[in-house]
Amino acid sequence: MMPFLPAILADGGLDAAQVGLLLAVGSVVRLLAGPLSGRVADAVPDMRAFLAATCLVAALAAAGFGLVSGLLMLLVVQLLHGAASAPVVPLSDAAA
Repeated sequence: MMPFLPAILADGGLDAAQVGLLLAVGSVVRLLAGPLSGRVADAVPDMRAFLAATCLVAALAAAGFGLVSGLLMLLVVQLLHGAASAPVVPLSDAAA
């Protein structure tokens, strides 16, 4: 999705500076959510259920990029998607 996200955000009514802002916010959220989600995964009884939940939320949030427009709504979607998608690869590796 990442190669197409700038075009999707621009289609949502954002200019180049706002697209850059949203991409930066997403990176910061993923950077912070990764270690936090690892702690949560260690604390929950079934890490696989937590992984499945994060995958579901990330998928639903990704769909939100096509459903909303405007800076504020796309920012909310980006925050949710970044937080939910951050643990997917590390937890998948840990489960394997």
